[in-house]
Amino acid sequence: MVTDETKMINRKGVNQSGFTLLEILIALFILGIALVPLISAQINSQSFYETTGKIYYETAAAKNIMSKILLMGNFAPVFKTSELKSDKNYKYTVSVSRSSFTGIYLIKVYVYERRDRNSGVKLKTLVS
Repeated sequence: MVTDETKMINRKGVNQSGFTLLEILIALFILGIALVPLISAQINSQSFYETTGKIYYETAAAKNIMSKILLMGNFAPVFKTSELKSDKNYKYTVSVSRSSFTGIYLIKVYVYERRDRNSGVKLKTLVS
């Protein structure tokens, strides 16, 4: 036969199994605090990756343009702005000018994103 004491013990045992709402809220709060720096690091990493990719692309394009100029060997003074054939979002500027030394030319190649002309990659070289 079940006594009143047995019922009270069973009731206490049932009430204490599981988590309370307060414990769950505290656990979620701690988890939220821990996730904020991780999400921030992920966003910063993505931004850094995009910036690095842009710089890599601009550098490769500038080196390619510079090699074509050097292979042509025609260093007559010129200033030219054009689009990259492979990407309409980027433009480049080429300037060839005489340096202060006789027979030596200064070649400058500047590749930049069309919407942001202030940031880009600049290559300079002196050739004779």
